[in-house]
Amino acid sequence: MRGEILAALYAYGACQKAKELKVFDLLSKLLFESDSKNPKVLLELKKRLKELKPYPYYKLIAERDNISNPLSEEVVRAYWIGNDLLEKFSARENPHHNFCILKDAEIYSKDFGWDIIIKNINLCRVSWGRVVRVDDLIEVEASLLGYKSGKIFETNLKIKIKKGFLKNIQKGDFISFHWMEAREIISEQQKDKLDQINKNLVVFLNQERVL
Repeated sequence: MRGEILAALYAYGACQKAKELKVFDLLSKLLFESDSKNPKVLLELKKRLKELKPYPYYKLIAERDNISNPLSEEVVRAYWIGNDLLEKFSARENPHHNFCILKDAEIYSKDFGWDIIIKNINLCRVSWGRVVRVDDLIEVEASLLGYKSGKIFETNLKIKIKKGFLKNIQKGDFISFHWMEAREIISEQQKDKLDQINKNLVVFLNQERVL
């Protein structure tokens, strides 16, 4: 999958800027319409992706790993799902999306209190789930964050999420989701990588929180 397509799959519907730049419309054209092979549409998407919040992190990952294209698939996947490119970063400087959102005052602010912060993080972080049932929505077994007695923890729940652009979803598939909408079917190895990142996030939040 092209990095630009992957970046758009995770970005659409996730922030106001992506909506203003009509990332969803361009992605739809590239995936399903006659413009799917139109280089002008891809170039326009690439231009708009550079205006979104993740782009500086793509650049950071690419520079650290000596990769010339910040929108290459391996760089974009490192930011959204996680891969070996992140091994050169410490936990404190981790450029994975689920850590970067802690720098976003709209998501993570001491003025909110932990109940609201956890709700925001559960929506905004990239999570994974195992498909249980598929109808108009996808029912998945997933791990979400909770907060009780001064501790942040993971709790396993069955939840329903939107299908997004996914087709041919099967029971037992692992899928990633963002803002309660499926983004892609992922491998077990990718699921394990994302799961470890989310576990590291829980440890980090419990150690570093300031409330």
